[in-house]
Order: sequence, then structure tokens, then C-alpha cells
Amino acid sequence: RFTLGKAEFAALKGHAAALAPAEQVVYADAISAAFDQGRIGPDVVLEAMPALASSQIPQIATALVGSFEWIREHLATDATRPALDAWATKLYAPRLQELGLHKRPDDSDATTRLRVGVVDLLALTVRDKALRAQLNGEARAALGLDGAGKVDLAKLDPDIRGTALKVAVQDSGEAAYKAVQQELKTNTQTKQRYELLAALAATHDAKLAEDVRNYGLTPAVAVGEIPYLYSSHVGEEENRAGFWTWLKPHFDALRMRLPDSYQSSAIGYAGAGRCSKESGEEMREWFAPRIKQVIGGERKLAQSLEGVGTCGALRAHVGDKALATWVEAH
Repeated sequence: RFTLGKAEFAALKGHAAALAPAEQVVYADAISAAFDQGRIGPDVVLEAMPALASSQIPQIATALVGSFEWIREHLATDATRPALDAWATKLYAPRLQELGLHKRPDDSDATTRLRVGVVDLLALTVRDKALRAQLNGEARAALGLDGAGKVDLAKLDPDIRGTALKVAVQDSGEAAYKAVQQELKTNTQTKQRYELLAALAATHDAKLAEDVRNYGLTPAVAVGEIPYLYSSHVGEEENRAGFWTWLKPHFDALRMRLPDSYQSSAIGYAGAGRCSKESGEEMREWFAPRIKQVIGGERKLAQSLEGVGTCGALRAHVGDKALATWVEAH
């Protein structure tokens, strides 16, 4: 990896679209690394995105999406986040229009992967209303909520089925949640079950979120399926505080349900989204007297706390001024 300063990256930005694909990968990697090290601000990351977003190669077109998502979650405020969402939509909505929402007969693997990445970004991260309305409508039809009353997941494009189901559970609420839960009683297709469980767990409704956390402890969810449920659950910012409150009285029950090799993942779930010294200390203090009960727990806790600390240090170093200045200019 190499790193440059803000001025050097700015000079290179105008030539990025003309670079060879391998050079574009190196360029994007250098920007991500420089941002992670606190050498450049979020403005440099955001301004580098347009030249890469136009690529036909998914690894390049979405190369800075991870950094964008970190900026959106940990630096943005209610005042600045809409501008970030508008920026991503401006860059990637035209790409989705070009790619089409659904798989085409002559699509290459790269085209499919790019479409999936763009749909996830627009539907689940920036939560584009128009796209979510379309996905919700398609998923409602597949879940039998609009007319037929019969679940037929074949109606959904398998490449984006998981995303569509998540959107339906979030936007159609209890009706979609119950339809998914009912389908899980009889569905035996592994990939579909993973998608259904992830969708169920992605609810933003507090009552349903409590239900799904308890559901994961029942035999209705196979042992090997548990990680798909809880990782999806804490992947939604709206669920993290509720999960932490729930975990404390249910920790032993969850730990005992997880396979030995996955026991420590409960610690990872608890660490999702934490990005401050205080939240790290809260985790350390609660897990300290229990950690020896968890197979691989001490190492996982140390890794999680290191990640929380690194995140918090970067957020404190970068601050919110640079992003606010960028937003004002856009």
C-alpha cells in the first residue's frame, strides 16, 4: 500500500478514470488506507468516488463503499447524512438504471455482482425510497400479501431476493414478518432459509425485534442457521441497543445454542457498531467475569475491543468539521 496527502490525491483524482483497472484498485486501496490511518479526511474519500463508480468492474465501482458506509455511520449527523445519501444516489442510481434491477440473460458474473452491490447500497444503506417501494412490492407479491395469499419465492430474482425480503419486513411490518416466519416452518431450501432468517432479523420494529431475538433460541432455527439471524439483526443500527439489553439475561442460552466454533460470535454481535472508549469499556466490564466460559472468547473480546478502540480513535481524530464543510459545498 502507498499513501499520499490530500493535495496529491486531489491531483490524481482527475486522472483516476483513465487508469488501468489494476491501477484503479491500487488507487482506491490507497485512499481507504490513508483514511483509515487518519491521513486524509472524508472529503477526499467522497470526491474520489465518482471516477470509480463508473467502472464496469464491481471491485472498482464499489471500492470505496466500505469507507463511505463508515463515514455515514460514524461521522454523519442527522444534519449531514441526507447529503451523503444524495451523493451515493447520484452516483449509483444511474448505474442501477443502466444495469437493470433484474438479471438479464446475457449478464456476466461481474454485472450480476455489481448489480447486487449497488442494490444493497441503495436499498439498505441509503434507503432510497423509490427502490425500496419497488422491492417491497415484489416481495409482498412473493409472500402472498397482495392477492394470492400463497408464498412463491420463485417470483423474486434470486440475486436480490434476500434484499427484497429485508425491505419487505422493514417496510411492510408485521404482515411481512409473520409471512416470513410462517414460510420458515416448511421451507427446506438452505439458501432461502438463510435469506428468510436474515430478513426476519432485519426488522426495525421494537416488538418484532424482541420476538426475533427469542425466536433464535428456539428449535425453529437450526444451530447452523443462528449466525445468519443474529448477524443480520445487529447489522441494523436500530436493533443494537435492544440486542445488548436482551443479551445480558440470555447470554448463557445463546452461548449454549451456538456451535463450539461459533460461541465467541456472541461477543462480536455485542460489539457491532460500537465506536467509543466508553462503549468498549462497557463491553469489557460485562464480559470480563464470563469470558472464560466462552470457547475462544478471550481472543474474540480482545479483537472486538481493539476494533472499537480503533474506530473511536479515528472518529475523534477526524471529527465532524471536515464532513460538515464538504456538505456545505455540495
